[in-house]
Amino acid sequence: MMTRTLLSALALLLVPSPASFATGLLHPMPNDTRQGWAAVAVWPGQPPDQAEEAEADETREDENDLYDHAYDALDEGEWTEAIERFRSVVERAGTRVDAAMYWSAYAQSRLGLGAESLETLTELAAGFPASRYLADARALEVEVRQQGGQAPDPDQVADEELKLLAIQGLLRTDPERAVPLLEGLLTGGQSPKLRERALFVLARVDSPRSAELLADVARGDFTPDLQLKA
Repeated sequence: MMTRTLLSALALLLVPSPASFATGLLHPMPNDTRQGWAAVAVWPGQPPDQAEEAEADETREDENDLYDHAYDALDEGEWTEAIERFRSVVERAGTRVDAAMYWSAYAQSRLGLGAESLETLTELAAGFPASRYLADARALEVEVRQQGGQAPDPDQVADEELKLLAIQGLLRTDPERAVPLLEGLLTGGQSPKLRERALFVLARVDSPRSAELLADVARGDFTPDLQLKA
């Protein structure tokens, strides 16, 4: 009699109550016990990977909003406000840092902060050597140096686009020296677009040699495409 009573009590202990099924508190152990409790853990809300992705999306959205507001200030000529807002973008260390640095340097140059602008451009080149803003940054550097009376020597500039910018700066200080450099761009193996720009700059020079070169271009002594533009 006592044995049946003990067996009945043991059976009651082993059978889960209906309440435990209803509340969902009973979880079967995994077949592979090496998985541990992580295999049966109940995650509140989103799974971890989805939560992290949502957080990243929110961060990108915030960064884009900051960048757009900074660019609006830049577009309206509010240079100081633009610099402060672009600085906030840089501090977030997201995906638009190089763009924010370039436009910060641009705004600094418009405020007459040449030294600060050049420093920002140097940091941009050092921190983002593959940035698509580097070409514009180099052109801005030439412009800023020209504004500060530090026009680079065109003979020391390898990039043809930047060389043309340097020559344009040289026109204000030594136009006679600029003319042979422009002639070199017209006769060299540059792209048609660059030759056209060099011709445009040459037409602004008031000197006998520039007039002679323009006449040569009009006669077709250079390339046919330049003759059409002369």
